[in-house]
Amino acid sequence: QNGEEAINVAKQVNPDLIILDVMMPKMDGIEACRIMRAMPEFKSTFMVFLTARSEEYSEIAGFHVGADDYIAKPIKPRALMSRINAILRRNTSEESDATVQDKIEIADLVIDRDSFLVYKGEQKIVLAKKE
Repeated sequence: QNGEEAINVAKQVNPDLIILDVMMPKMDGIEACRIMRAMPEFKSTFMVFLTARSEEYSEIAGFHVGADDYIAKPIKPRALMSRINAILRRNTSEESDATVQDKIEIADLVIDRDSFLVYKGEQKIVLAKKE
């Protein structure tokens, strides 16, 4: 409905993705995005503009305040869904990257992923490069 309501609803729902329009009453989408990006709870939330405003200065303003994408209307529904899914996949790959451990320890076996070394107890195990 409007930028102020977008912020209030986002605070309640805590979504992974927020789609904003540049042209909204009370508070435009650029200002709403700027305010939400300043809030810690929305630092990692994806924000996308879907708008009829296709001028370069509007697009630059959107990215300047923290938009992850800027989509000008008209856009075909399937193309829109593909772009949204691509953005959401980034979140999944970032989360899986964050869960990868540098060292894997199983009993007295240690695999050091950073240095590509394997130890059994205090003994270093030499492996062929392909292993």
